[in-house]
Amino acid sequence: MSTASPVSPQASKMPRGVLALAVGAFAIGVAEFIVVGILPSIAKDLHISIESAGSLVSLYALALAIGTPLLVLLMSRLPRKAALLGLMSVFLAGNLLAAFSHTFEWLLVGRVITAVAHGTFFAIGATVAASLVGKAQAGRAISVMFAGLTLAMVIGVPFGSFLGNLMGWRLPFFAVVVLAALGLAAMARWLPAGLPQGKGGKAMTQLAALGSGPILTMMAVTTFGFGSSLPPSPSSRPS
Repeated sequence: MSTASPVSPQASKMPRGVLALAVGAFAIGVAEFIVVGILPSIAKDLHISIESAGSLVSLYALALAIGTPLLVLLMSRLPRKAALLGLMSVFLAGNLLAAFSHTFEWLLVGRVITAVAHGTFFAIGATVAASLVGKAQAGRAISVMFAGLTLAMVIGVPFGSFLGNLMGWRLPFFAVVVLAALGLAAMARWLPAGLPQGKGGKAMTQLAALGSGPILTMMAVTTFGFGSSLPPSPSSRPS
């Protein structure tokens, strides 16, 4: 009579490379959502209206939506580790520019740079996370990576917003730079050097996915969801 062999603790562990991707996801999640909580501080310091400051959210989403599919196509044949390290470096640079910005225009440029790296990192990172484990654990590996994004929304953003309003709006951006540096170092150390290059694909085939009903529905949900998170204009508030 045969007995099933127990699963070893090592088999159930996530590779360190997946955890490194989760650190990067945490940093990106904080950078994406933190601006909503510190818009009044930004508007006051840079002498702009709340409506103008709100474009830091809307243009971020626009750059994310347009830049991600284009950049994924351009980077599809690059070695995946090099692509992820490059994207995290661009993300770090965008946040560093935002942190040192003394004009609204430069802050906006920093946000757009950050957004372009954001979506492509998740697109490539999810495939890398799945490739680091067996097929049976691929879903779990991706969920561990995206847990960094969830923790960012639950812990990082509220705490960062509190500190940003208390000690200046630039502080959260500097904190994201530190997190990005940690993620970059962890990926450089723990992601295997032999990750395969992406297979790529025909541009028209991939762009055709934009005509898919479920994809368009999720894009609409995301657009309206982020739009509802913007503060109301003074003219729309009850007197």
